[in-house]
Amino acid sequence: MVRIIADSSCDISVEEGKKLGVEIIPLIINFGKESYRDCIDINAKQFYEKLKTSNVFPTTSQPPFNLWLEMFEQAKENNDTIILILLSSKISGSYETACLAKSQVGYENIHVIDSRGTIQVEKFLVLEAIKYKDKLEANELVKHINDLRDRIKLRAAVDTLDAFLRGGRIKRSTAVIGTLLNIKPLISFDNDGTLLSYGKKHGLNKALNFIVDETIADGIDNNYPVMFGYCMTDEGMKQLIQKATEKLTIDNYTIEEISPVIGVHVGTNASIIVYVAKEK
Repeated sequence: MVRIIADSSCDISVEEGKKLGVEIIPLIINFGKESYRDCIDINAKQFYEKLKTSNVFPTTSQPPFNLWLEMFEQAKENNDTIILILLSSKISGSYETACLAKSQVGYENIHVIDSRGTIQVEKFLVLEAIKYKDKLEANELVKHINDLRDRIKLRAAVDTLDAFLRGGRIKRSTAVIGTLLNIKPLISFDNDGTLLSYGKKHGLNKALNFIVDETIADGIDNNYPVMFGYCMTDEGMKQLIQKATEKLTIDNYTIEEISPVIGVHVGTNASIIVYVAKEK
């Protein structure tokens, strides 16, 4: 049996995963000494409300090593094949830990894939794995997923620098100046899966226009849906959808409130577009 497994940052709930045929492993969100299993003990709305009011900045932690070990030993015993798709190894240790567990079990039919992203980037890969798990051999499926991964783009405008300040990624003086000047950071994933702020624009309108222009330059492969996302507040995302659909041919798109796991990094308001770029 082929088992598709992913962590909860892919924005597929445990319940939805059961319907789709994917096992979802919850990541852990910590507010000080309080720990919550993502999308089980705390949902997106509860997380963002807590993020706004908590004096403690949240952190995330990966599933324990023993979870992967037990899962892989069970797969070996049952002669199952596992396709495990995880959030970027640059923002979580889950990938490295799972690889270590695989080496300890010594079973080759375990394929651990670094999505080099999270939220809808990872979701694209999970859905593709589900689609082709009975049509391709495991090695062919892994290659197909990795090839698709290299074409997935995430672009986002963040409405506030507060999460970057509280997470220690910028100085307080930078945050204050940025707020006064209405600076909106632009967020993306680098080719190796690093979440980075790659630019900034004065005002949300300019930021969203810039994102749409980048998307036009990439070109969208309409064999796949475009996925729009937001953190708690969707007004910016609605503007992004309007701008994108006016300038681009988009045959199909979805709207989702993104996982709290990425909300830890970008805060309570982000406008996100994720798409598969045309093959060059």
